[in-house]
Amino acid sequence: MQDFPESVTRMTCGLGRGSSPCGRQIIRSIHLSLLPNAHPDRRAFPQEIPCCSNENLILFLLNCPANKTPQWDTNECYCASKSMQEDLLQICSLGVNFYVLRDSSGLYLIDAGFIGGRQLLHQALKKRGWDSERIVGIIVTHGHLDHILNVGKIAEETGAWIAAPRLDASHYQGCPSYQGASRITGLLEAIGRPLLGFRKFTPTRLLDDRDVLDVWHGLTVVHLPGHTAGHCGFYCASRKLLFCSDLFASYGHFSHLPPVVFNSNGAEIPRSITKALELDLIGVLPNHCDRSTPEVHLQRLLTMNRKNQEAQAAS
Repeated sequence: MQDFPESVTRMTCGLGRGSSPCGRQIIRSIHLSLLPNAHPDRRAFPQEIPCCSNENLILFLLNCPANKTPQWDTNECYCASKSMQEDLLQICSLGVNFYVLRDSSGLYLIDAGFIGGRQLLHQALKKRGWDSERIVGIIVTHGHLDHILNVGKIAEETGAWIAAPRLDASHYQGCPSYQGASRITGLLEAIGRPLLGFRKFTPTRLLDDRDVLDVWHGLTVVHLPGHTAGHCGFYCASRKLLFCSDLFASYGHFSHLPPVVFNSNGAEIPRSITKALELDLIGVLPNHCDRSTPEVHLQRLLTMNRKNQEAQAAS
């Protein structure tokens, strides 16, 4: 088995250039144990890529065809999808997305990105012409570090309120409990929190299933457990659009459920998908996805769900 290049080990562990050799070795060992066959020619992996989360690296490798060299677009750090409306902005940072909503009261974030997320946010708002508008609120989908790293800092800087799922409250204080295979995620986050400057935060409002947020065109909380205990989507009935967070990853023919090491209880995810698809939808917006439209993401979810059901029935 080929080794990871040192630059890839450094960047993908999410610890930055100042990380310890011991920390890099731990992350390297985890990657190798998780990805024994993900890409047969590790030497072809890009030598220089921006910092990204361990989750994003693993998803990227899992999504890469075995007979092709990975290609990572480093020219664009954020995008505004062509399918987005004038009051909705999608910000992409190497696999993990977050969203900005705009209404007459100001701006609202759905999650707050991972490494470099604050800079990408400022760039995206300036490009859209929203940089003079106030960030009023931050809506959290779940407690994984690649979604909440910047929440506390942005809230302190802007005075924004925070609304977050009740059942993930321990994550916001930096003390989540992981069991089984997800202990790997717990290890990665335990290393990353102090080194990446995570700030604990206390939500202004704790969210439960069917709660309503009177922002944008109206958002209803949809509890979709499995990825974490509190994992939630946010449904806009007037737009027939679901912000589905990490319910699935949407990457063309390689769309898939979250890998087992990132799930608190993966057995709940199929039920959460069924619950999501019972909504009146024309599109979904995941947090781990390419630049396709919400309509395309929905079709991928439907296709993936059908294939999973067929496979389960056949077994």
